[in-house]
Amino acid sequence: NAEYMGHFLSVYFFSTIFMALRDGEVESMIDAFCLEVKQGKFQLDSCPNLCIAKRVAIMLRNIVAKTGRILKQNVIQALKEWTEQFDDIHKIINDHAKDQIHNGDVILTSGYSYTVEGFLKAAIRQKRTFEVIVAEHSPGCRGRQLAKSLAQSGVRVTLVPDAAVLAVMTRVSKVLVGAHAVLANGGIVARSGTHLLALAAKSHSTPVVVLTGLYKLAPVFPVSPGRFAALAAADAVLPFELVQNINASCRKDSGDCIDFFHVMNPQCDYVPPDLIDLYITNGGGHNPSYIYRLLAEVYNPEDYEL
Repeated sequence: NAEYMGHFLSVYFFSTIFMALRDGEVESMIDAFCLEVKQGKFQLDSCPNLCIAKRVAIMLRNIVAKTGRILKQNVIQALKEWTEQFDDIHKIINDHAKDQIHNGDVILTSGYSYTVEGFLKAAIRQKRTFEVIVAEHSPGCRGRQLAKSLAQSGVRVTLVPDAAVLAVMTRVSKVLVGAHAVLANGGIVARSGTHLLALAAKSHSTPVVVLTGLYKLAPVFPVSPGRFAALAAADAVLPFELVQNINASCRKDSGDCIDFFHVMNPQCDYVPPDLIDLYITNGGGHNPSYIYRLLAEVYNPEDYEL
């Protein structure tokens, strides 16, 4: 999870810097020079190579002298806005809690998310009375941490195993999830089990709301969704010694020198946009179909491939 967060955060960071470097005044100076070249304003008849080289050297010297100050100011301003944005992200998202959570609601979430926790606690401060069902998110079971935190804040909490999300969905009025990344098509990369949660919600026509900051937007299309799985060590699911013993027994019985038993521990799921109803971001509420517009605001097309 930290790997995904670090990757998309760094992409967003460098995109911000690159946008700051694309200064209009700098580009106009370079365009003016190129126009002079096209119009043939150099004395090319006598020592053409020397004239061109001298003119280019003078032009570049002027550009460097002037743009050094401009670019420095732009980068500093971009970094300032970038850090200020991070200070306010969760506060802005939490301000939507009073409009999204109502008295009597039954909220379902999975695992632990700092954003989801803050959103629910913001609703508590707004005097909303609701119940939360938390899927524990095995094998890490960090949902227990969220359940404990909410219970200490006075919320009625029910902790359920991951396999029970479909069984309890009939009681649920809304599903809240976080995201590791928001992809260009409006889908998300989230913790494992989120796809199952969204499928269960769709089967009962229960809205799925994703809480995320705009810095998690990524100009990436899910060409091969399986690559988002981010496999972790399998011994969290089943001890390595037990897996070895099972394979040794299978090889003994079959006579083959291959492993029959494999354990996988994917950390992330890809959730397609048709399973998501609403995004709540620090830029407001948006439908999945609007994500492409947000990408155009956050990224320059030239930065899609960094």
